[in-house]
Amino acid sequence: MKNITDEDLARAIREVAAEDPNYVYRRRGRGATSSAKRCNCPICSGCLIGTALHRLGVPLETLAQHESKPAHEVLDHVAPDVSSYMKLKATRVQRLQDLGATWRQAARRLD
Repeated sequence: MKNITDEDLARAIREVAAEDPNYVYRRRGRGATSSAKRCNCPICSGCLIGTALHRLGVPLETLAQHESKPAHEVLDHVAPDVSSYMKLKATRVQRLQDLGATWRQAARRLD
């Protein structure tokens, strides 16, 4: 798996959000679910951050180990090169998503 940079993560979040901008995530439990949305496995639920990370090469099995954790904690484990500032932005994206914002609205927190 390649090292994920701030730019990689921001780009992936924006790309995923642009593909389904009106999607509203239905949260399970505390934090976000870190799984990719369009997979057919039982752990998938549509978290924007998890979907972006999966697109960047993080295996679903790895994401499943961090199920329901806040974005910054997941990033600490799977993308240690991402800056603290970007982790904060990703956590804000996740928070908006968890409160019922569309993916487009949530991704705007990157700006």
